[in-house]
Amino acid sequence: MAIVKAKILIKGFRGFAEETALVDTGSTYTLIDRSLAEEIDVKVVDKKVKLVVADDH
Repeated sequence: MAIVKAKILIKGFRGFAEETALVDTGSTYTLIDRSLAEEIDVKVVDKKVKLVVADDH
């Protein structure tokens, strides 16, 4: 299994950020650091979710 990364551009209400992201085509959620979300003014959704990775940890 390969790890796929891509350069992405995240646009917020106060600017944008160019980052490298891990690509997971089967994911349910898209996550970014809270500090980045606040920096570019992206709406933060305070919702706890349980994340399970392929090796079940």
